[in-house]
Amino acid sequence: MIAPPPSSPIGSAAECGPVGLYAHHAGSGHLHRCAAIARELNKRGVRTEILSSRDPGTGVHLPLDLRKPRTATTDASPNAAGAAGSDAADLLAAAPEAYVDPTAHGSLHWAPLGVPGYTHRMAVIAQWIQEHRPAAMYVDVSVEVAALCRLLGVPVVTLAMPGSRQDAPHQLGYQQAHAILAGWPNWVPTPAHLHRWADKLAPVGGLTRFEGRPRPPRTATATATAPDDHRAPLITVLQGSGGDSWTEAYWEDVFRSHSAYRWQLLGGSRRVADPFPSLCSSDLVIAAAGQNSVADIAAAQVPAILLPQHRPYDEQQATARLLQRAGLAHIVWDLPGATQWEPHLQAAWRLGDGAQTGRTRGCEWEHWQVSGATARAAEVIAQVASGGRLSGAMTALAHTREPLTRPQPPVCIVTLATVSRADHLRRQHRSVQMFAQGAGSGVDQREVRHLCVALDSAAELRAALSDAPDLEIVDLPTDPSDTGHGPSSIRLAAARNYAAEQAIDRVGRDGIVVFLDADCLASAELIERYASAVAVPKGAEHAGAAVVATGPVTYLTEEQTRGIASFLDALPPNDAVGEAERGTLAELQAAAHRPHAARPRPGSGEGWESTPGDYDVFWSLSFALTGRTWVHIRERFGGFDEGFRGYGGEDTDFGFNLRREGIRLLWVGGADAYHQHHPVSSPPWEHLSEIVENANRFYAKWGRWPMEGWLSAFERAGAVAFVPPDATGRRGLTLKQRARD
Repeated sequence: MIAPPPSSPIGSAAECGPVGLYAHHAGSGHLHRCAAIARELNKRGVRTEILSSRDPGTGVHLPLDLRKPRTATTDASPNAAGAAGSDAADLLAAAPEAYVDPTAHGSLHWAPLGVPGYTHRMAVIAQWIQEHRPAAMYVDVSVEVAALCRLLGVPVVTLAMPGSRQDAPHQLGYQQAHAILAGWPNWVPTPAHLHRWADKLAPVGGLTRFEGRPRPPRTATATATAPDDHRAPLITVLQGSGGDSWTEAYWEDVFRSHSAYRWQLLGGSRRVADPFPSLCSSDLVIAAAGQNSVADIAAAQVPAILLPQHRPYDEQQATARLLQRAGLAHIVWDLPGATQWEPHLQAAWRLGDGAQTGRTRGCEWEHWQVSGATARAAEVIAQVASGGRLSGAMTALAHTREPLTRPQPPVCIVTLATVSRADHLRRQHRSVQMFAQGAGSGVDQREVRHLCVALDSAAELRAALSDAPDLEIVDLPTDPSDTGHGPSSIRLAAARNYAAEQAIDRVGRDGIVVFLDADCLASAELIERYASAVAVPKGAEHAGAAVVATGPVTYLTEEQTRGIASFLDALPPNDAVGEAERGTLAELQAAAHRPHAARPRPGSGEGWESTPGDYDVFWSLSFALTGRTWVHIRERFGGFDEGFRGYGGEDTDFGFNLRREGIRLLWVGGADAYHQHHPVSSPPWEHLSEIVENANRFYAKWGRWPMEGWLSAFERAGAVAFVPPDATGRRGLTLKQRARD
């Protein structure tokens, strides 16, 4: 944590210049956070000044950085502020032609050329710094403002935001910062985008303006809808000023469709200055998954349903996943129809151990560590202002609440490999080990195992990987009925089925099985994205809950593979690998990120349900499911069809079976795998005979051909011929020659 110099005891920041607090104007949350922290700093005798465009009556009012000046304080509706309440991504999406080089060639988020408002804004900040000589600046949040302050010789404390923020501007902001606050609990694993900066990261807990306020007595509210019976549960909907995907008209329809409850809508045209009493009087709150909304609800200790809204960098999706895994809130990923809320209401109340009253334990919101969070944030800023220096990880701040204890389902990553793939498998194992150290929701470290089924000799593969003792390697049992299909006809389908059964033996039916091709490297978020996607709520373990999740796969070029291999091969033993190394691997992967274009490619944090046609492009390079779902698959269609021998057809057959059985196939953004380059032929002539055999088997089952691109290439080369339909209408495929001319 930050330690002050011996001559500057904590509290000496009061003897220095003031602390400036910059509050971004998109939404009201940044300003609320700054005001709460400023009050804590004032209690320590530290002078403060807030700089923002959000409220002309608060501190130093900044001009807007737009072409057309507007007010940023319009509260008539969540969208009324227009561009004034938007961030850079919104502005560019709305009018990309209006701003010239706003990102400075990708190095910044918002620095448009020739915009007087932007120039004026930065000049006002610089003038304030020159006149007041602040001891520190807290920036919530702007890379450009943080960089300006640091260039003017002022130490900066910034705020880490959740989501996927590996981009260059965010990393620049974190690199320049003297300290980084995080408004989440200290049990949350360090996100991948902060691995490099873990030594100056301070997770202080949920930051809310309501911290420390006593809960008022529960009272009826005049704004609540019918019924008149005040014993009916009261449900409050928070409409944030940052913009939501729902409308007031939608909620009016919801209220009419669920008239057994009392409802109230806060925000938009029904804004109240102080929503805390209304929150505390509620039996349930429905809100977006922004950092401030979550912290406000945690302070009120009320069960919650959160609907993560689409924001740049998937920040709300990241927060929602964390809360879902920790069991602190019920998450609704897609806005339900107005008549379809009842199951969600009941699920949220079950989290609170109450049926329609949900007040018995408040969903354990105390584990969001709201209590004392603003004081801890002020402590960090005060130490920086008094000349503090970095001396190690900042997670030892003075909040010692025990983390929430909630066992996470274990994960077994399974792969198939021959001895020839030993080097690729070693790197895969290293990536799994590195990123498994942060696996789990933070409420409990997740157990992650790595299992390989040897396709030739387990003994030889173990000898080649003697430096990877944690990688368990087992032999594929021989098949007594195997008559031999040639040396290249490896029993891939049988090996996958065996791997799944072995994984379930190790992690159980409630565990998670991740299939990862031996050539693939795990990404920082692969384990947790898959775990979240396939999780089944307790009590819902029925066949209809079965889901198979599959993530994007990037095929690395030879040069990219060589660069990542050089990094991984040079690493010390795993116990000496830390956050910096994990961050470097994540950066190398992010730089190469280009998912295969033939499959759905959801953005990070998104989950796309398959259309019927999407099942055609299932492949086994990277996918996940629970042990219970695998057992259901085994009972319904036996898993991978072991009649397919060697290369081709078995993956598509598996996907067709999933579709026929009505098993959900979910495309999971962020569960990225990176396929290491190796020489291939296209079409794969070395597998010609088995491809023909497997294609015929597939056609006999499904009445259509798989691998049509390869089969057409073989036909054009004269290697295969399609047989005309017989009396049954069935066609066939014959092999005309066994080697390429």
